[in-house]
Amino acid sequence: MSKVAVFSKVACKEGSNAELEEAMKDMVAGAETIDGVELYSYHRAEDGSYWFFALMSNMDATMSHGQHPSLQAAMGAAMQAMDGHPEVTLTTPIAAAGFDI
Repeated sequence: MSKVAVFSKVACKEGSNAELEEAMKDMVAGAETIDGVELYSYHRAEDGSYWFFALMSNMDATMSHGQHPSLQAAMGAAMQAMDGHPEVTLTTPIAAAGFDI
């Protein structure tokens, strides 16, 4: 089975950056306990958008991680601070330095 890399772009409601960033930190902490999650990270761009990158061990882990109890509360808080839905792209890793694909 191929690993799955997930990229997403998130817009934040005006004035909700602190809430979104705190929820993102909580999601990263929660993801550390989930089988199949190899990398899980959030980033802020210069334009104020937020980006997510994850490396999952397989598609099953990709599709089920959001239902894990360790992420549920943090995901709810993040959704409250987001301006719209995230733009999500699933990819198959081809080459990487720093982690095994």
